[in-house]
Amino acid sequence: MNNGLLIRDNLSDTGTIPSPGAIYSSPDLIIHEQVENPLEFFTSNYDKDVNQAMDIHSRINLIYVRVKNISSTPKVAYIHLFAANASLFLNTSEWKGNRLKTSEGLDYVQTDVIQPGEVGVGKVPFVFNALAEHNYCHIGCVTDSPGPCDIPSDFHNYEEYSEWLHGNPNICMRNFALIDGPRCLLENSCEYSNPMPSPTTGVFEIQMGGKFPAGTRIHLYSKQIGVDKLVVSEAETSQYTDCVRATVPALQRGIATLKVSLPEGHEGEIGAYASLSFYVSDGMLKAGQCTVAFAGKR
Repeated sequence: MNNGLLIRDNLSDTGTIPSPGAIYSSPDLIIHEQVENPLEFFTSNYDKDVNQAMDIHSRINLIYVRVKNISSTPKVAYIHLFAANASLFLNTSEWKGNRLKTSEGLDYVQTDVIQPGEVGVGKVPFVFNALAEHNYCHIGCVTDSPGPCDIPSDFHNYEEYSEWLHGNPNICMRNFALIDGPRCLLENSCEYSNPMPSPTTGVFEIQMGGKFPAGTRIHLYSKQIGVDKLVVSEAETSQYTDCVRATVPALQRGIATLKVSLPEGHEGEIGAYASLSFYVSDGMLKAGQCTVAFAGKR
């Protein structure tokens, strides 16, 4: 399945068949905080593994993927990502239907046209909810057309699986390292976009309802457009509304993340919610919304 696209098994992998070295930690499947320009950032450090650990208490682990064109013609890469249990990765029937998605719900990510010998990056990251999913071994597959990725039937043994990875430059695997990060009561991401050929003013509106104690941390951020606002409540509140303005460059889309954390020793009230809406044209037109509610105590 050599389609001229490379998603590496390790930093020594140049696309030769079979690939050399280990197969468990692809440097091209990358959990990372938001970056302002993913293409520029992840191509500039292609010789490094810049992966950050997966936060097991986060609903929003962003996974960026980079791809190299090792063919002689320009190509667009279509990236597919699957989540498997580390002990069951030989059983493709167990995980090939467990596809990661973007914040928009798409089950693949596309790159721009990649010239021969150049590196591309998926236009948006995949999002992994580590609170709902506990499959931390991910398999990446890259195709040069929008069709599905050809995943074989279950492997009989490790040798067959290893041969499949070593023999296909467009297949890789990463068993992500984990961290036990701070617990967030409410967390969600919302995609924003500016399809116009000139910059526009956007407004993020935060609305919260339910009982929130003093010391609640409300954090809205999107590094791509310079949004980073943290508010710590000084008193108990049942309602909270805030608007944050931002300039969105022409033809850009990205992700804004809202995290609500309670002070230590407090548990969330059932039914508490946080809603994040995005408006373009200085608040005149709603262009995106996401709402997350707390359904029960931890």
